[in-house]
Amino acid sequence: MVNLWKINADSLHLEAIYSADRNHTGWIWDIDFYEPDTFFTCSWDHEVVLWATEGLQRLCSFNCGKPVMAISTTRGLVAAGLHSPKIILLDPRIGFAQAKNSLISFDMHGHTVTDVLLLPEQNLLLSTSEDKSLCFFDIRYHKQRYKTVTISRDNSFPRCIAHKRGLIYIGDSRGNIHMTSVGSDASENLVLNVGTTRLITSVVPHVSCVTVGSFDAHIRIISTCTTPPVLLWDQTINGQVTSVS
Repeated sequence: MVNLWKINADSLHLEAIYSADRNHTGWIWDIDFYEPDTFFTCSWDHEVVLWATEGLQRLCSFNCGKPVMAISTTRGLVAAGLHSPKIILLDPRIGFAQAKNSLISFDMHGHTVTDVLLLPEQNLLLSTSEDKSLCFFDIRYHKQRYKTVTISRDNSFPRCIAHKRGLIYIGDSRGNIHMTSVGSDASENLVLNVGTTRLITSVVPHVSCVTVGSFDAHIRIISTCTTPPVLLWDQTINGQVTSVS
C-alpha cells in the first residue's frame, strides 16, 4: 500500500489525503523523488513505479525481473539496485513502457545490492552490497570510475549510503558508520560505532552530526566532530526503524 499525507503546520499532525491499495503486490523497499509533483517506489514485486502526487495516480511502471531493493533518482535517470548483483539504469522521460530501448544493466557486485545513490553533479552512481563492497560507477561512460572499496567491520556488510559536502556515510549491519570520500581507499575510512550491534537502516548527514535509524528501535543523533563520537539525542520507538528522512 502507498499512502500520501500532508503536514498540518499549525497542529503538526499528518492528514491522510490519498491511499493506493494493492498497487504493489510485494513489500515496498524504497521511495525517492527529484521533483514535488512525482515520486518513485520500488518493491519486492520486481517493479519500479512512477506516481503523481496529485490524486496518487500511477503514471507508469517497469518490471526489473528481480525484487528491487533500492532506488535513487534524478532528472532523466533512475538507478535500481536488485536482489542480485545487478543494477539497472532507466530513463523515466521516455516512459517505462519503452524503457527497454534505453535500459542499461550491469553487474558491479558479487551479491545482493543493498543501496544505490546517484551523485549527478559528479556523474557518479554509488552502490553497496552484501559482498561488503562500495562501488563507483561513471554514469556518462558506463564503467567503474574508481577501485572498489571494502566496507566491513566485524564481518559486517554495508546497508545504506548518504552523501553530504564531499563525504560518504555508510551504515552497516553491525551498528557502525563508515565515513569516506569519493576515490578514497579503505585505509582512509573513519569508522564510528553508534552504540548498537544491530543493522543500521538509515543515515542522514548534517553539518556536524548524523541522524541514524536502526533495527534496535532507536533513532539517534550523533556528533561526528569528536573522537569518540558523542550521542546528542536518542529516541526509542515501538518497532524496528526501517527508514529515516
